[in-house]
Formats: sequence, C-alpha cells, structure tokens
Amino acid sequence: MKTLILDCDGTVYQDLDFDLVYFEYILRNDARFELKHLHELCELIMQGEILRMNIQIQLPERHAQTIMELTDMLAHLEPVKVTLNNDPRFLYLGDLWAVLTLIGKCIGVDEVTAQKAFYHTRSWQLKHLEVNHALNDAIRRCNEKMTVCLLTNSPEDTAHDFIEKLGLTDAFSIILYDCHKPYGLMDAIKAYNPQILDDIENITMIGDHYYNDLFQFKALGATTIWMNPYPKIHRPNQIFELNTLKELTAYLNCLASGN
Repeated sequence: MKTLILDCDGTVYQDLDFDLVYFEYILRNDARFELKHLHELCELIMQGEILRMNIQIQLPERHAQTIMELTDMLAHLEPVKVTLNNDPRFLYLGDLWAVLTLIGKCIGVDEVTAQKAFYHTRSWQLKHLEVNHALNDAIRRCNEKMTVCLLTNSPEDTAHDFIEKLGLTDAFSIILYDCHKPYGLMDAIKAYNPQILDDIENITMIGDHYYNDLFQFKALGATTIWMNPYPKIHRPNQIFELNTLKELTAYLNCLASGN
C-alpha cells in the first residue's frame, strides 16, 4: 500500500454525545419538544431502531409537531437510489450528524438556526477533545512508510483547531480542508496530486460516513474501512469495519509494520 487516507471527524476522534448540545440549541425557542425526548429518540436510532441507517432518503415535505408525529415520520421513511447527484431533497443517513440534520428538518428548524447550532456544537466538541497518544503514534508510524492524507469537509479556519487540539498537526503528509465530500472529493484530491488516484488499488481509505468517505473509493477498487461506533445499525453491503479507536490504532500499527 502506498497511500493511506483518513477522514477527520468521527474517524481520528469519536464523540458520541454531542446530540444533546445540538438539540439544546435548536430548542431554545421551541416548546413543542423536550430535550430528553429528542435525545432518547436519537439514542434509539443509533441502536438500530426506528429507521435504517446507511440509506438515502427523500426528506419529508411536512413538519412534525409532536414527538409521536416525529417518531412515526422517521419510521416511515423510504429509501431512494444512491447517486452522486447533489439534490437537496435527499439525505444520506450516514452518521449521527445526518440524523440531527434529519430531525431538524422534520421539525422545521430553519437553515440559519441549524447552521448556528452546528457551529455551537463544534465549539463544544473542541473544548472536550482529548489527545489519543497511541493513535497519534500509529498514524505517525504509517506516515514514515507511506503517504498519509487527512481529509475534512470543514474549512481550515475551524478544522485546524480540532487537528491541533488532537495533537495531529504534524502527523500527515498532507491535510486537505473543505473537501466538499462526497461531490467534490475526487476534485480535491486531484487538485493536490492527480497521480494518487492512478494507483487506486494501493489506496486504503478509512472513514465513518460510508457515502461521503467510502462510496466512491470502494467503487473504484480501493480498500475501504468503515469506522462504526454503532454496531447495531444497518450496515452497507460488503464493508470491513472497525468500531473503536483502539481497533483503529491496532490496524494502523499493522499497516506500519507491513502486515
């Protein structure tokens, strides 16, 4: 293998509790729903109940006004064909952020509030990040043996703080910010170095969002590994997965050792 590509959020760190922060923000001026009910609903979803993860759905056109209406709405979502067409009517349920986005849209949260809630939650996450020394050492060992890239959809002015707090600013051959995954993913890589994609069979891509991170690489023939902290949710077909940062660390150490 010549190139290792890692997603950032949800891959080189895992945060499984930020939904409470997000919901608290969007409910500040909304008395229809209780924080604990949205949190409990989210927990059920990530335990594999209510709806199927790792499918693309068409967003409902109406808004739920009660928790029962919302639960019923989510339970009756129908999958649509997955493509790389950027259609705002569709949403791929690939991670916890997608679930929060879906719930927000289903209860009528406007785009401005949703964006503010996102940045509010990201600020909270940044304060609670902890350095994983064992994982960082494994990434650096890989970087001594191969090209190691970090990809993130976040712009540099926000993502850099996360990477610095994680102690990873010097751990990669290249960091690509603002990648517009999945639609602009390949363009972002080609803009850096088109030759990386010429040897696709020698690329390993690791990410937590199947559609954003892995879908295109898998179709091209790269090795793809799904970081999945929720083992009970619906899985994409024929995908190798890791569940914890400890497992990721062990895997990267094996790569660095040539095993």
